[in-house]
Amino acid sequence: MTDALDDSKVMEFKMRPFISSWKRLSPELVSLAKDLLFLIRKHGIEKVGEKDAIKERRDFVSAVHEGWKIAQKTIAFEVILRLDDISSLKAQSKEFHRQKNSKEKMRCLRESRIKQYEIKVLRRFIDSIVWVLFNNEHSTIRRLALPDGNDNLSKDNIIDSMIAADLINEDATSIAIVSDLTTFVHAGDLVVFKMGEGVTLTEVKSGDKNIEFSHAAQFSVETKCQHFDEQYTKEFNEKDIKHYTRTKKQWQRLTDITQTINNGTGYDYYHKKQVNIEDENYIPIFYNQDIVNIWSDIKSGKNWSIEVIDNCVYVGAYKETEMGFLGFNSWMDGTNFKGRVFNISDSIGANFVQPLFNLDLPHELIEDIITGDLIIVLCLDCRKFMQLGNDRYPGLLHLAPLPKAFSDPDDYFMIDDKAIFSYKNGAMSFIGTGLESRIIFDLQRPANIVDWIYKGSDLYTTPVQNKQSTSAKTVKKQAKRAKKNKNKNAKRSRRLNRK
Repeated sequence: MTDALDDSKVMEFKMRPFISSWKRLSPELVSLAKDLLFLIRKHGIEKVGEKDAIKERRDFVSAVHEGWKIAQKTIAFEVILRLDDISSLKAQSKEFHRQKNSKEKMRCLRESRIKQYEIKVLRRFIDSIVWVLFNNEHSTIRRLALPDGNDNLSKDNIIDSMIAADLINEDATSIAIVSDLTTFVHAGDLVVFKMGEGVTLTEVKSGDKNIEFSHAAQFSVETKCQHFDEQYTKEFNEKDIKHYTRTKKQWQRLTDITQTINNGTGYDYYHKKQVNIEDENYIPIFYNQDIVNIWSDIKSGKNWSIEVIDNCVYVGAYKETEMGFLGFNSWMDGTNFKGRVFNISDSIGANFVQPLFNLDLPHELIEDIITGDLIIVLCLDCRKFMQLGNDRYPGLLHLAPLPKAFSDPDDYFMIDDKAIFSYKNGAMSFIGTGLESRIIFDLQRPANIVDWIYKGSDLYTTPVQNKQSTSAKTVKKQAKRAKKNKNKNAKRSRRLNRK
């Protein structure tokens, strides 16, 4: 019996990527998701017109923001409804537990999990707006989160922040997004964009004491005055000291995150370490058109279509779960292709990857995914990726056991029990699965990722440094020779003048 259960779990795990997660949602929520997709992606273009989007930039920005504002209000309302439902279901579950009614208790827990997933889907639509505001920069997005357990989603917080957001959103060219509605912004209460000013993270405070403490904390953080806190809090009771300390901590985190984003170096609160952002000057190249091509095959009547990207990423498009599961795994077995299999909608559950709704794909294609009419699965083979890298740049990628400090192999490109790395500044730089998410969920070409790894590796920088060094020596020699010739000419000139 145990073996049968184990086999069932293995089969369920293998089938998971081929099952549309959107099928778990009610028809009403799927319909709402399509409406939200339109508001976020097409509302501005439809209202102003594609031809006038650049010429009438102010009108276009206002129209885009209008769609986002409607979407945010709708999402806030729907999230609050589900938070109330979850609270009610939890109370019912406790009562059924007391009554020893396990069937009804499990029903409540199951419905509660569905509501929680629906909230996650709704919040990812908000995420997609914030990704656009930050120009889809992974390095910026990753700075905005705190470790798990810092999600303060609550009805009261949403209502308070929405009141403040609505005041800012009265300006047509401005947009304020409630941080708590996102899945990853744990700095500031609002993400605010104002035309001509850019994006800022803003704290919202109400009540005289909150406002006073906030201003004091901001002053303390910005001036770094060593004596201010002592003087300011010397007559505070213990409760007010804790309140002020908490407020200052928020301001300090907000300031540190902003400086890290702006300067490219600083403290990462999520990973609790200093970081250097190296995404600057990186120009991604995508395989979006390949996705469009296999979608077109399905639209033309085919039941399946496959594409191989740079010899190391397999992409399959299918109409039905069973067909995808059998076809994909048969292809994997026949070609000895290995790797983790993802559904393109898995980005819903991953806070740090670009949301599905942001991909540069046709609106109708994404709609087909939402309605469950299209299943797209993707898989990266790390062995073939390493071969691609070394074919392009011999000696770029190597294998070694993961150091003990890197405890989770799922966070790295692994081949059997070894991890892929390149040499960087004389040290082993292991390749993390953040790059896998760019390939799978951003649709960035693996060859493009290899080029990026190469340009940061010793294989690229050492010859460049040697070349620069040689060039510097040549310049010195030329300068010395020119100086010598100048002295000779000066002596000759003096002799001629004496004559």
